[in-house]
Amino acid sequence: MRAAQSFLVADPFDLHNVTLFVNNTGLSQSDTLNVTIETDAAGDPSGVALANSQQARSGLGWLDFPFAPSVILQGQTTYWMVASSLQTAGDGYLWYHSAADAVPGEAKVDQGLGWIVPTPTDMTYTTYGILREPTLGLALQEPSTADPGQDPRGAPDFDPLWTILDTTPEGRGKDWYPRLSY
Repeated sequence: MRAAQSFLVADPFDLHNVTLFVNNTGLSQSDTLNVTIETDAAGDPSGVALANSQQARSGLGWLDFPFAPSVILQGQTTYWMVASSLQTAGDGYLWYHSAADAVPGEAKVDQGLGWIVPTPTDMTYTTYGILREPTLGLALQEPSTADPGQDPRGAPDFDPLWTILDTTPEGRGKDWYPRLSY
């Protein structure tokens, strides 16, 4: 049996860990639970694992699934957490749900006949990651709007360049002066 929860990534980030609230109900309290992160395929998990993690616990509680290396997730994209166990039904893990539609996304289960929505609810989980750094671009304009013979600092065309150079550890140097070509 498999259970899945979709989640929408707003901004690109590196996913390091997911934590699920589960209960190992089996006779063997050392059986493992496998969690994969999958892309979306027309509203269902794609079946292609971007990452996986396998852990075990006995009883009820939060169970961490770290990903090494971390998973790079794109912004404005739906992904799926898919939990699966090789144990027979009733002898594996239960992934608890919130009994409410609390977050964007949906929960689904697959008992061997395909993905279905048993009840409109969300599974109980937490994700841990780090936002990816934005890409910084810089454009310079010409001609200069500074008066002839004057330092263009503060003029609209070089202001972003001065700001960057003045805030770097090395600064812009005492003999550095902007030119239109280098």
